[in-house]
Amino acid sequence: MRAGSRIAAGLAGVCGAIVLGQGVSGQSCPLQTPAACNQDTPGNNGTICCQTGGPDVIVGDLVGSVTVAAQEVPVGSGNWFDAFTFGTTSCNIGNVNLQWCVFPNNLHPAIGQSLFKVKNGRIEQIGINWLKHGFTALSGNICGCWGGAGSCPGPSGSVLGVGCSDPYTASRNASQSNLGPRWRVNADTGFFPTNGPGPSPAWTCAGSAVGRLIRVRSTDLEASSATVQFYGEAQYVAQDDAAANNQNNNTSYRRLTVAASGANNFNGTLSGLTQREQAGIRAWKDFGLPDGPDAGTDPDPDPDVVETDIQLVDEGFFILAAKATDLGGGQWHYEYALQNVNSDRSGRVFNVPLPEGAAISNIGFHDIEYHSGDAQGNTNNCALNFDGTDWPVTQTSTSIEWATQTFAESNNANALRWGTMYNFRFDADVPPQTGETTLTTYKVAGTVNASTVVPGADCNNNNVADSIDISNGTSEDANKDGIPDECECTTSDVDGNGGVDVADLVAVVVAWGAAGGPADVNGDGIVDMADVLQVVGDWGPCA
Repeated sequence: MRAGSRIAAGLAGVCGAIVLGQGVSGQSCPLQTPAACNQDTPGNNGTICCQTGGPDVIVGDLVGSVTVAAQEVPVGSGNWFDAFTFGTTSCNIGNVNLQWCVFPNNLHPAIGQSLFKVKNGRIEQIGINWLKHGFTALSGNICGCWGGAGSCPGPSGSVLGVGCSDPYTASRNASQSNLGPRWRVNADTGFFPTNGPGPSPAWTCAGSAVGRLIRVRSTDLEASSATVQFYGEAQYVAQDDAAANNQNNNTSYRRLTVAASGANNFNGTLSGLTQREQAGIRAWKDFGLPDGPDAGTDPDPDPDVVETDIQLVDEGFFILAAKATDLGGGQWHYEYALQNVNSDRSGRVFNVPLPEGAAISNIGFHDIEYHSGDAQGNTNNCALNFDGTDWPVTQTSTSIEWATQTFAESNNANALRWGTMYNFRFDADVPPQTGETTLTTYKVAGTVNASTVVPGADCNNNNVADSIDISNGTSEDANKDGIPDECECTTSDVDGNGGVDVADLVAVVVAWGAAGGPADVNGDGIVDMADVLQVVGDWGPCA
């Protein structure tokens, strides 16, 4: 949980106004209230209950599944889609009741789901759904916050009590008329308009039986195996949870075993444990290697996957995962997955630095497919979706960059919106090192750097980045310029122009007395007469 609250004061005022009325079902909407509980009580499956800081909703379990038979959309197009929906059981692991007020009140969770595929050393998100909106909460104990099995002693109905859980079956979550578009919800603040998602004239078309659900191209599905894995993900978004800055742990995932059941048809069965408070992108590192003899019952983590959490200032949360794979022959494959967990600003540009002279090939990009008429502001056109154009790529001598349109150019551009994950990939003839990638946001322009694996210079062609050679001590860098000494003409060539001349002598004189640096050509830690004598001794063009 993140300390502090950015919108709690404003939310309290909203609550105070709302509790004076009744929801459409007649249930009242009480203010959030604390409950007596033992702080930081251990639950089950690694969950810690009754954490201080307000309400905190998580996905305690993904349970059951609904699979819709493949449909051709549109008919005659040759594009076949399957669809999935999971049951979700939420838990409130905070120390304050979580509000669960029925429409037209907007103080209740909205529930998103998606599907990921891990294969051939990469993870891809292959489908997302529209949002289920909560309407009432029960008082189970699935997260074990109150010990053993059975119910929790907390209230239910318009609140999810402290330590309590609430189940929504897969069939209930699959009810298309109760699913609303994601663009109406700000996942960072939890806010969405008070008018409901349906049944409503604004969203009367699901497009088909696979509409609004986790719609997946049949060509992206295949039978699960030791080398092909699928993972379902669910996420709860709620205003009071976000007001307490607890929105970053609202997502959990679980393995889905997929089996073919006829032409273009696939069924999915959830297996293993729900990975609580973990976004789907984490499955790449946690389970990224082929299953061993345990047949998927235990994690087979991929140690080469590097994860980086990206927290925007006072806004949303991204996760970057990356992997560099040695292809042999001096070639490396670079694979990046970037998931927007809850940022309303969204992502627009992803930039990876390159060393001078790097040869890049096999450039690729992968995104999710929007569907069922989910474009910003759309109300009655089932075919009008967010733009699905792949991000164009630009390569310079110092970077490779993917970018979509700006928000000013189009509010329906193919931005990296909350709950979605995009991939960026290429091959390079240089090995990896640690470096800074850059993410530029969409709705409100800004940049943030993320440290991960990036291509590095390899001047001695030993298939190890120069920075790693130097840090490991396998190469000397006497003048501390980041270039192994064996790659330089001589350390006396301070300006690197291929020879030792007056300019190098002047550089030493100017830096006289400095503690190291390029002008310390003999590497003894001080620029002095010894460096002048070495420059004079090395005078002339490099051999």
